[in-house]
Amino acid sequence: MKRLLKNFFKKATILIFRLKGKVSLKVGKNTMLYRCDLSNPYGYLNSIEIGNNSSLKNCRFNLFEGGNKIIIGDNVLIKGMTFWIEDSNIIKIGDRTTSENHVQVAACEGKKIEIGADCMLSHDIYFRTTDSHSIVDNNGKRINPADNIKIGNHVWIGMQCSKELRYQMIVLLVQEVSLQSISSIRILSFLE
Repeated sequence: MKRLLKNFFKKATILIFRLKGKVSLKVGKNTMLYRCDLSNPYGYLNSIEIGNNSSLKNCRFNLFEGGNKIIIGDNVLIKGMTFWIEDSNIIKIGDRTTSENHVQVAACEGKKIEIGADCMLSHDIYFRTTDSHSIVDNNGKRINPADNIKIGNHVWIGMQCSKELRYQMIVLLVQEVSLQSISSIRILSFLE
């Protein structure tokens, strides 16, 4: 009976993960994907690797262009995360990391987002390598370039935090100290 249930859940993983487009999908042992959606309408050479004993619920994967890679470690629990990745980027989530609903991870412009092992992410958190709009100075030089995001191991991030490059009327600044050694991120908010 146990063997029948294991085979059922392995097959159920494929049935409840809707695929649109071509992507390499590698799923580890005892990993559950429940109500996850993948959109890869124009992509090529994209891959998603999910480790053993992980659980993803209500996640959305948006892969655009080619050469993108999403790597999720072992024993990871993710609920309601949106992955947005385009143009040869990498998103990596370490072992034993947990995440609540409404977390968006967006890697663009050839950049990388790495979230370490044993991290805890609350809800309503945004990680973006770019704000998706170039801003140039009077000489035509871009002043808001995309950049990598790296969160170390054993980091807890509270609700409604964001790490993105943003230039608009209301600005959120993350006071950056070594994210390898702190346990939370302090957010300052001000009007320009």
